Amino acid sequence: MNITARVHDTIATVQLTGPIVYEDIATLRRRLTDVAEGGVIKLIVDLQEIPYLSSKFLAALIDTKNSVTSRGGDLKLANANIMIKNLFEMTRLNAKIEIFESEEDARKSFL
Repeated sequence: MNITARVHDTIATVQLTGPIVYEDIATLRRRLTDVAEGGVIKLIVDLQEIPYLSSKFLAALIDTKNSVTSRGGDLKLANANIMIKNLFEMTRLNAKIEIFESEEDARKSFL
């Protein structure tokens, strides 16, 4: 898995590519925390190349969301496939973490 973070103004987009295996979750969690602790508390996680999310992946997203929200920020998802959207609807996580059709739509929601 590759993780790339781009910061534009006060918003960071975290792009994930490649397959994500169990061992990658700690790296993902650390990278999201590093971005947030670097002062950027508005995060977009781009899931365009991610086919599915494990429960550990979901936990990392929720923990990061809680962390940035407590500091006045937010975490949003972009480019999720239909399986991920259905997962969020079934678990009702879509009420906690917003999913947008594109990175641009997620970015606009912060403004």
